[in-house]
Amino acid sequence: MKKILLYPLAFVCVLCPLCIVARAKPQSDWAEFVHGLSKICPFCWAYKKIKRLKYPRRCKSGN
Repeated sequence: MKKILLYPLAFVCVLCPLCIVARAKPQSDWAEFVHGLSKICPFCWAYKKIKRLKYPRRCKSGN
């Protein structure tokens, strides 16, 4: 997917209330639930892809 299309999709993930709570409390059960949903969510996928492009050393696990 082209980079220009990733940014609008990732922006939706930044505004998503589910993802906001999951990023604020990464060790919670809620975060695990959202992580399961993020495998099928195109917005979460784009957010992770951009995060990996910007910070490749921080994202060792590929999440």
